Amino acid sequence: MKSEKPASAALSLRFRYAVLISWVSRTLVAALLPTLAQAIDTTIEDLIGEAAQRAKSASKRGPAPKIQQQLERVSALPKAKQRAIAQVLDSTLAQADA
Repeated sequence: MKSEKPASAALSLRFRYAVLISWVSRTLVAALLPTLAQAIDTTIEDLIGEAAQRAKSASKRGPAPKIQQQLERVSALPKAKQRAIAQVLDSTLAQADA
């Protein structure tokens, strides 16, 4: 008689494998950053964009605009609700252009 793994065990194994691959790839990239930065004569911060991010955030003043806050909230919704909101926005913008 053949022993079969339950579907949940296979999914669990796939999840653990995906987590392992993600961790290894981040670790390898992090380990290679100093060498890469030195090879192209730049800093690690420039490679990963921290300097640009810091400069961008330092130039902003005050809270984020309301529309930006709303869009961030929409991006957290399920895809179906995002599509519905996008349709409403598209039709409203089309009416404004007409």
